[in-house]
Formats: sequence, C-alpha cells, structure tokens
Amino acid sequence: MASVKDFNPLAPETVENPYPFYQAMREQAPVYQIAGAGFFVSRYDDVLYVLNHPEIFSSNQPPGLQMPPTPELTEIWSKGWPPVDTLLT
Repeated sequence: MASVKDFNPLAPETVENPYPFYQAMREQAPVYQIAGAGFFVSRYDDVLYVLNHPEIFSSNQPPGLQMPPTPELTEIWSKGWPPVDTLLT
C-alpha cells in the first residue's frame, strides 16, 4: 500500500478515486492536516469522539481573533443567505 505521504489529496486523480488515500489515512495518519484546508479525522470512533466533544474540537475562534468577512461572503449575505452554524463553521 502507498504511504499517505505519496498522495496529494487535492490532485484530480485522488479526488476521482479517494479510497486508497482514505485507507492510507486510516492506517497511517488518522488525523491528517492539509495545509490551508484544516484537519481531517478518518476513523469512525475518532470522528464520533470529535463530534461528541465540541468543547474540545471547535473551529470557533475566540472573540477578537475572528477574520472580517470577505467580499464574497458579504455579497452572499446581502442576497439573503445569512451565516448558519455548521460543523465547518
């Protein structure tokens, strides 16, 4: 099996067939960081733990460290699509 280091998770061939990358992540790097895209947790029990402990695992930033909205977000919000709480936000 290929090493998780052999994959570019954003490469077209990985996006087309991500399953070998997923297997490598589960076996070699169950918590995997993609620069600029955040962390990915690949094992079921670990995912459940993260989801059940938002007080530990949260992407919320402390007050004062939040980034101002981008022009794209401002435009989307102006069309009536307000921000909503999701796992990503």
